[in-house]
Amino acid sequence: MIGDYFTTDFSLHSAAVGLRASAPAPRVGEERAGCNGFGVRLRGLPFSLADSGLSMKFRDHPELKSKGFQSWPPLWVDVETKVWNVITGEVGVLMDVRMRDADSSRLFLTMQHQGGSFVGVLFLDSERFCVKVYEFLKTCIGRDIKDIGDMEFQ
Repeated sequence: MIGDYFTTDFSLHSAAVGLRASAPAPRVGEERAGCNGFGVRLRGLPFSLADSGLSMKFRDHPELKSKGFQSWPPLWVDVETKVWNVITGEVGVLMDVRMRDADSSRLFLTMQHQGGSFVGVLFLDSERFCVKVYEFLKTCIGRDIKDIGDMEFQ
């Protein structure tokens, strides 16, 4: 799981950027200062895949969360019926993305699934990252939600 520390010694090699990072496994009660959620050090400095410019699947991005809870995919609420119909998962086709305010850290998504319209809200911790996700999702209108989750994102 992203954010967990590795439990054995490891090395990370990247021919694309010529990096070599390594870190020993943390010991019980050991301070992890200087390590990020990936538990990796690069020559004594914190190293993050998210900050390195390397891409990952959109659904796996470590900032795609709010208050520690994963935001993707959102809960989808049926907007066409009076019945509280909620579905989950990467289903349907993205139809619209809206940001309520320029300084907001939430996005409102509309998707179509099995002939119905559903709305979901993405809650994020960072306003800066919210704008980045908004710009990305605007280019994804008309795509399957699952395909969006599979897309490369940095």
